[in-house]
Amino acid sequence: GTSFGSFPFDTRQEQRAVSFFGGIAPSVDIMLFELFPGVDVVVMDRMATLLTNMQAQFNKRVIIVEFGIATNFFAPGVNGEEAQVTWTVRAMDAFTKANPQPVATILYNYRDSISGEYYGMLRADGTARPLHDAFYAALR
Repeated sequence: GTSFGSFPFDTRQEQRAVSFFGGIAPSVDIMLFELFPGVDVVVMDRMATLLTNMQAQFNKRVIIVEFGIATNFFAPGVNGEEAQVTWTVRAMDAFTKANPQPVATILYNYRDSISGEYYGMLRADGTARPLHDAFYAALR
């Protein structure tokens, strides 16, 4: 497989993904996506449709190799750890509605580095963010 990704993943990027995989689909066994949807409700709600359509159009399964929402993503309605929970769980829900569901989904990332990315379920000091428990609860 080969990977396609961008931030934020929006309608324009969806069109680019179709073009990208249209050119390479005969040469790959699986499509890999990096999906950082930002906080656009319309885009988030289209994730399942996007994944379903891409798999049908190219007759290839999907792995989401990275997805996540940062705690320092400064956008309306998203700033902080509780917003990270809300939007990450919403993305996970969208992925489960794809038919077929992705082969695998990988959250970026488990623990923040010392340099301070803000995507982790654990802070750089190892303490759990609210996303840690919410993530595992959403998997059940």
